[in-house]
Amino acid sequence: MNLKNQKGITLIYLIITIIALTLTTAFLAMVSQNFYKNTNYLSDTSTYIVEYNKFNAFFILDVKNNDSATVSDTEIKFKDGVSYTYSDNKIYRDNVRICRNITDCNFSTYNITVNNTEKQIISVYITIDQTSANGEDELVLENDYVLRYW
Repeated sequence: MNLKNQKGITLIYLIITIIALTLTTAFLAMVSQNFYKNTNYLSDTSTYIVEYNKFNAFFILDVKNNDSATVSDTEIKFKDGVSYTYSDNKIYRDNVRICRNITDCNFSTYNITVNNTEKQIISVYITIDQTSANGEDELVLENDYVLRYW
């Protein structure tokens, strides 16, 4: 008997190749889905963090230019006359709106002594409304700022 050399694709090789391609496609689909989900999350979060960044830019400038401030729950008045007020879900700097969609804002102060130097610390607690597709309702930020002390 003379067997001929048959070159070609066997049925087993074809089935293994199809299974491997199916698994690879499924894996890539999962990775792609998670990537786009996280991209949307970052997009939603960055929209609301802009409000805080606007506040932070103005506030740091005023904190570093003043050595004392009068603080109540919803208002800060610096020594040079600049004031920050929270009302109607907005933060105002000298009656000019700098932030919106703020659901809660609270200011407080305390003093610390370091190397015989008294430092006034201002704590700012801000909650920003961010109803978004990822299910998160709010972004809560809390920072302490040190007034100029030299």
